[in-house]
Amino acid sequence: MIINGNYEIPAFISLNKKIDADMFMLPVSNNAKANKVTSGIDVAFAISKVSKHFSADNKLVAFLMDKKNAAIYNKEQFSFSAIKGVKQKSRFVAGIADQINRGNVINYPDHYYPSALDLTQMLTQAGLNAANHMNEQKNIRISLRRADTAFNAANVGEK
Repeated sequence: MIINGNYEIPAFISLNKKIDADMFMLPVSNNAKANKVTSGIDVAFAISKVSKHFSADNKLVAFLMDKKNAAIYNKEQFSFSAIKGVKQKSRFVAGIADQINRGNVINYPDHYYPSALDLTQMLTQAGLNAANHMNEQKNIRISLRRADTAFNAANVGEK
């Protein structure tokens, strides 16, 4: 098992064309109804209101949102589309397809963190503390204090 996203599938296939892989929802609760698939927006399109090429911009977005083109993107990227009627059929994501199609999805928590917040260092240190047999309650207390300090420092000026 690897905790990762569908964006890794093309790399796996490039290493082994016959790979037998799938995705599943990682449970975070003993209450099955509380579990959701974590997912985030992959691609979004916008046209600036001050664009000098509005007609061309509009044509490009229309091209990218065309069902046929969205289906090609989905197939190649193993993604799920917001375009009605474009379904993901790959066996590599079959384990989560029903959950996504039913809307049993929640955004990644880190999408709500300030952009300057680097959790990697904090989580790595908490893991090292545990590996070095630091008392669990002490590790939690220290790690949360560090996370609060880092969050507050990163959150300066963000609204």
